[in-house]
Amino acid sequence: MMDKKLLIEEIKAAFTKVEYPKQITYDISGNHLECLEVENMFRNKEWRSLPDNFMFEERSALFFFSPEGFHYYLPAFMIFSLHDFVGADNIPDAIVRMLTLPTEVDTIILANAIKEYRLDKTISNLDFSEILQNNLNHINESINAFIKRAVLFDSQQGRAVFHYLEYIKKEFAYNWLNNEPQNAIQRYWFQFKL
Repeated sequence: MMDKKLLIEEIKAAFTKVEYPKQITYDISGNHLECLEVENMFRNKEWRSLPDNFMFEERSALFFFSPEGFHYYLPAFMIFSLHDFVGADNIPDAIVRMLTLPTEVDTIILANAIKEYRLDKTISNLDFSEILQNNLNHINESINAFIKRAVLFDSQQGRAVFHYLEYIKKEFAYNWLNNEPQNAIQRYWFQFKL
């Protein structure tokens, strides 16, 4: 397994030539408040110069980036999570989720978790069957969104992502209930293994 310092250097080298995105978020209409906030917070900021406290405060931004915005800012989030995995809060989970090619199986896993942890009994204000149905209804959109992100990565960047997923899978195995980094690798990023 790769050393953390070497992995950080690999990420920096792989993404050093990625151009600043023309569009940071997926919605630029001005009507989507989260996208508007992310756009304003990240505008004219280079990924290499984002401080850790900024990354922590803007940890939900990953879900609102355009494919180009995700591609550009991903290395900053990966490096931050490597520096302080626990302090990065839900950033590693968000990264892995965004790097995982979605399938219908994900809805089955979610349904099993709802049943296993009795979430439908303990959280009465949510209609879990509606959530599951919504996930299934939007699976093609989720797959399309993943593909739009994934095609932007060249082989060097894909290798860096593969190594990041391998590293967090092994170093932080306790964090993953369903071996999510391995799922991301097996569904797409395996192709970048040397």
